Amino acid sequence: MKKASITIYLSLMLVLIVSVISASIVSVKVQAGRSRVANSVDQAMFSLFAQYDRDLLSKYDVFFIDGAVGSGNMQIGSIYDRFTGAMGYILEPNKGNVFGGKNLLFVDGWIGKGAILNTLQKELANYPEISSDIAVVADPANVTELCGTHEDILIPSSCLNSTVSGLVSRTFLRDDIIKKDDYHGAVYYGELEYSDLSYEFIDAIVREFEYNAPKTAAENNPGTKGIDEVNDIAKHFGIDDINLIKPGIGEATRVLLRRVPWKVLIDEKYKDADELAHVVRLAEEKNVPIEYYPLTHYKTCGIIRKLADT
Repeated sequence: MKKASITIYLSLMLVLIVSVISASIVSVKVQAGRSRVANSVDQAMFSLFAQYDRDLLSKYDVFFIDGAVGSGNMQIGSIYDRFTGAMGYILEPNKGNVFGGKNLLFVDGWIGKGAILNTLQKELANYPEISSDIAVVADPANVTELCGTHEDILIPSSCLNSTVSGLVSRTFLRDDIIKKDDYHGAVYYGELEYSDLSYEFIDAIVREFEYNAPKTAAENNPGTKGIDEVNDIAKHFGIDDINLIKPGIGEATRVLLRRVPWKVLIDEKYKDADELAHVVRLAEEKNVPIEYYPLTHYKTCGIIRKLADT
């Protein structure tokens, strides 16, 4: 009887020990799986979004994505290939779904013509989990209510570029650097470290946050769309391709800095506005004519010269 009791006792102890070991193994596997999924998603997000900011995510729970990829314009064409590759993994069922699509929102500095929402809706048709809305600081085109203002304002990133974007460039796709099926590349401008104002820029914005401010409707909403005004400009100046028309302070600045401008339009009531001083200065330095032209949605507009005219 005594031997039988010992046998039963040892059997129970063995079952208990095996259960603990099995549970430990399962727990380790689960944790390893979670770590693998989290690391994979993290890597995919870094590859897809070149200007993803970890500090904004950790400090303010804001997953910040530069939809303009450093260009000042939302470049859906340039991010779409990366999007389908990386997002397919992130949103695929049974792989953790660490970042659900419902938690993603496209963010940009400003909207120029407003065609971006149509493009988003088209390209995201196969991703119903993701909102095709876009949140911006300024929406003079009047196409989204997810904006700080409908006024055409000067945003520092339109002129300071990587020095307020973590020293990361816009993305690029070159056959001699990027291999087939690889994600687009980006340049880190380490030599500009002494001029990096990224955190100063973020801190300056955060200091203006009013967490308890009452919700108010965005001001200066003209009731019409920016694309209508762009089409009117094209008709007035005989321009066949509206892609040559870059409305708004940010777009006009980029035209003067990076493109071959034909002329700059300025609404005369903003002739001496401080936010247009740099536009006037750049136009004068590059001998680009300035024409005072009545504008409704925008304070200024840059027009690119046709290649045939250069």
